[in-house]
Amino acid sequence: MIGPLLPILKVDFNLSTVSQSVLTGISVFAFSLMALVMHQVNRLGSTNQVLTLSAVLLSIGLFSRMVSGFYGLFIFSLVIGISIAVINFMLPVWVKENSAQGSGYITGIYAAIMGVCGSLAVAAAVPLAKLTHYSWRLSMAPATVLALGVALIWLFKFRETKTATEDVIKGQSILKHPLFKSPSAWAVALFFGCQSMMFYSTATWIPTILLTKGFTLSEAGVALASATFIGSIAGIFVPHLASMREDARPLLAAISLVCIGAFAAIALDSGPRIILWLILGNISLFISFPLSLLLCVTKSSSPEQTKYLSIMSQSIGYFLAAIAPLLMGVIFEITLNWDLTLVFIMVLGLIQLLSGFFAGKPGKIKF
Repeated sequence: MIGPLLPILKVDFNLSTVSQSVLTGISVFAFSLMALVMHQVNRLGSTNQVLTLSAVLLSIGLFSRMVSGFYGLFIFSLVIGISIAVINFMLPVWVKENSAQGSGYITGIYAAIMGVCGSLAVAAAVPLAKLTHYSWRLSMAPATVLALGVALIWLFKFRETKTATEDVIKGQSILKHPLFKSPSAWAVALFFGCQSMMFYSTATWIPTILLTKGFTLSEAGVALASATFIGSIAGIFVPHLASMREDARPLLAAISLVCIGAFAAIALDSGPRIILWLILGNISLFISFPLSLLLCVTKSSSPEQTKYLSIMSQSIGYFLAAIAPLLMGVIFEITLNWDLTLVFIMVLGLIQLLSGFFAGKPGKIKF
């Protein structure tokens, strides 16, 4: 929801383009940094217990950011990023432990729920901000309430006495894992990184780009929310279909090409048709996200291997994603043309296409 609120936050806190990019990237940067200590985080307990603690921390971070000032906006965005990072790392492991055979459906469903909630947050952000004098703080209230509810559900429903297994407790640092010597693992990580870079860059700057295309701030928020909602729904069943295929390369190539074409059309076109291109672009992004998570499940042979592949791909991917909005902002500062910044997205789509060719090959990763 930060993307649509950037024009408001810019005025309230006198934020520069670089500061806005840092604000949107700080949580994502935390996703990457947490990979360095995930083997320590696993000592806190089982997968359910770690997810529960993360949900509690997320609700605390969201509430604190909502009621804080300038520095709190950045500090608690980092706290939010830390909690989401652990959840992101552990959910594929949870799927492998609890529903390995249904991994495609489960991954598609939870990714779709993320997209639906995200689209609702984007759609409601600006209207809520304009509703009262609480401005952007009111926009963040629904997410805070939702996170608190989720934390309570996990506290009462998934509370366990079981501790982490001995293998997890003695888990080695991800940086020393032989996985880093596998070209296929790097391909999975790069695919995840490209889709993350495109998603966070467009989520940050598309509302601003739409303003230059004649949209109002509210119209831009609704357009992005609608595209996000449709894209997330489209992503429910595709991972299941992909999990039934030995060779994922044709599907990965198709969604990459759709993404490149859609954002090229946004750069070249104007008027209401842009909403159609935005929908196509978001469909490709919201299909590639669960597919990149599914690769961590299908390319590994055990929950322990899934954990390491998930941490590796997401740490590298989110590090790249954290700097992507900043890079896009810098490109605008140099060119003063938002259409030219979308060339950056097209290049990422091409790199995703190439990495998907290697990541989607049949067979398990050997490590």
